[in-house]
Amino acid sequence: MSLDSKKFEDQTIDRLAATFIEHLDVIGILDHCLSEGLLTNDDVGRIRALVKDNRSKDGVRDLLSQIKRSAPGYLEKFYNILINSKSNFLAEPLAEEYCKQLEAKNKPVPSIFAKSSASTDGQPPSLHLTTTESTSAPAHKRMKWSSPVDVSRLKERYCKLLPTAKTDWPKHNVLHYVRLALVEKEDVTRRDEKLNEITKLSLRGDVDEILKKKEPLGDLRDIFHYLGKPCPRLILILGGPGIGKTTLANEICIKWARDGYLAEDFDALILLPLRCVQQRSVEEVIMGRIGRENYRKLEESAGNRCLMILEGWDEMSVERRQNDPFLLKLLNECPIWEDATVMITSRPHACEDVVAGRRIEVVGFGSEEIREFVEKSFPNDARSVDGFLQQLDEYPQLHSLCYVPMNLVMVVDIFDCNEKKLPSTLTDLYQLFMVMTLQREVNKENVKMKPPFYSSVAVRAADGVEETLCRMLAGIPKQAVGIVLCLSRLAYRGFFDWYCDREGKRRYGVNKWRDPKIIFTESDLNKCDIDVTATFDGFGLLKGTHVHQLPTDTNTYNFAHLTIQEFLCAVYISTLSQQEQLVLLREHYQQYPNVFMFVCGLTGMVSSEMFQFIYSELTLPGYDPVVIRAVRCMYESKHSGPAPPVQPFTLNMSENSFSPYDALCVTHVLSCCPVSQLKMSWCSIGNKEVELLVKHYPNKNTTGQLLEELDLTDNNITSEGMEHVMKILRTRSATLRALYVSHNPISDDGMALISEALKHNTSLTLLGVGGENKKCHI
Repeated sequence: MSLDSKKFEDQTIDRLAATFIEHLDVIGILDHCLSEGLLTNDDVGRIRALVKDNRSKDGVRDLLSQIKRSAPGYLEKFYNILINSKSNFLAEPLAEEYCKQLEAKNKPVPSIFAKSSASTDGQPPSLHLTTTESTSAPAHKRMKWSSPVDVSRLKERYCKLLPTAKTDWPKHNVLHYVRLALVEKEDVTRRDEKLNEITKLSLRGDVDEILKKKEPLGDLRDIFHYLGKPCPRLILILGGPGIGKTTLANEICIKWARDGYLAEDFDALILLPLRCVQQRSVEEVIMGRIGRENYRKLEESAGNRCLMILEGWDEMSVERRQNDPFLLKLLNECPIWEDATVMITSRPHACEDVVAGRRIEVVGFGSEEIREFVEKSFPNDARSVDGFLQQLDEYPQLHSLCYVPMNLVMVVDIFDCNEKKLPSTLTDLYQLFMVMTLQREVNKENVKMKPPFYSSVAVRAADGVEETLCRMLAGIPKQAVGIVLCLSRLAYRGFFDWYCDREGKRRYGVNKWRDPKIIFTESDLNKCDIDVTATFDGFGLLKGTHVHQLPTDTNTYNFAHLTIQEFLCAVYISTLSQQEQLVLLREHYQQYPNVFMFVCGLTGMVSSEMFQFIYSELTLPGYDPVVIRAVRCMYESKHSGPAPPVQPFTLNMSENSFSPYDALCVTHVLSCCPVSQLKMSWCSIGNKEVELLVKHYPNKNTTGQLLEELDLTDNNITSEGMEHVMKILRTRSATLRALYVSHNPISDDGMALISEALKHNTSLTLLGVGGENKKCHI
């Protein structure tokens, strides 16, 4: 065996790694691997210890890593070991993948593997797993034969497709595709703690953490041949609004038409956006796309080697889905179409009755994909890429929203149309985001907001607050005013509940749930005047799913992101009277800080009582997490601060987690409040936070009070960050009298910077440096 052959062996192991990690009985093959020389005694002992410690997957990873270090030819030994073990069902996928690697490079295939891959009857058996798969494709479906269907028109059409769904917004449709994270979807039960955890991660936009818990699909081909299984007849692609389902379907068509992708499985590929099917039948639309003669040929072959993509299942009415003759034939395995492969893209709530061989969930973008998307959005413009990513890092909440591709497209477009900068506050950004999302939903082609999405009761209740809402969300489509009011009421009920006293007046209190309620039932929606029996889409803000729950099944709903629910809750609170807002603020400010941060941003804290409450939180002595929340509220409200004369105070933010966004908030407070001392020790402040703090450091204060003492003790500031701090000392208007930077990893270079800055400073009298909080008088 040559080194070239070993390269193909390693590639085979790498491509099937996820399969082995999930299904290999590692203990059962350890002794055989030892006797064949693939492992040493130390390797075996280490792997056994991992399995004993309930880390079987880590044990498989270790095993695969060790056998790849063996001499060329190790794959044949490993293949024989698999055949004679309980994991023999993994041998055939191994042989098939290795043969595919060799054949792609015109390399000879060893006889043992050639015999295995050519046989479908003998050992090893096919891989069968206990999943939701019900029906797999017949054996003849995987045979190559010349299709009688003329697909030239289809390929020509697909080559003109855009990778993203065409909408009236954004102005600049993105002409590139970035790999989406796909995971095998399991049945959802309320009792499944692991899945509930993944749901919460999804709502917070932490795709990177989701992919640590669930193995992602490595390639688009894995949609059809995941874990070595044969291609199922029916595949469901599930995901929330804007997550990339349409993009994924378009990309499959584009690659099939241009690059021959999946040509070994399908000779014909038919993409049917169901939103385009109006009064005509699905059959008539397909005939119009491929021609009657081609349609007849496909029926004669029972749809053999044909992939039918029904895109946007949730965008077709329930009545049409249940009564269209063609769909009934296709989904009920009518003999005319029994050999066709069907892929359906949908939001989860619309397809609970569809029995699929495989369910795959699109979970969006991780951090690497976000960067790749931005780089492709601004080709040959590294400055814009770096500027966007840098600003995105300043807003952790916004960053978590961008896991949804459509959200990221919107944020990129806001950045591009706003002189290459994002809005200065989170409230401004979410206002723009909310308006643009609603405009996109209103302007969707062939999609209308059909009443009664919300009841007439809600509309009458909205009459008094419509003006307030339109002022808060400038540019909101008129058709969406009632929708936003209903959704904001629902969001509110996730955090609070209200009751009526004996006089019939509403009283407000925290809801009975310990944590925010993020999953809603149809009953919850009905209480907020949302009629789910009508054409219900969620308008890009609310998504539905089907939860299997004893003793009955029900539809449940959640907002596309937790921060969207918090923002809409704030919208509802902002439509209440100032007295009601103040009651909620005083009682629940600490429990739901993000909600009231948005309330301050939406109202501008025009109420003097609200401002006095937040201002009193700023001046609290000691270490209190409430202080940093009050700082954020001040920044979001853009309030100009108290009117002089006022007493100077110490802003103590020590022992709080400090982000780049918080650095922007602090500088705003320094510019409008009489802060004489700023304490930020033990805040995990790094160079990036210091850079922003100094960049926006105010040279004057509306109250006349300037900062006299800055405490940055016990942080992560290096010599690079110290260079920024010294800029404060080098300015002519420097007012600092005391600076504490001890217990930071400052090298000799950093100390040299301090020494140089002191030559140009006349205000500093006390400097804290070193590792033991040493102070020196200057």
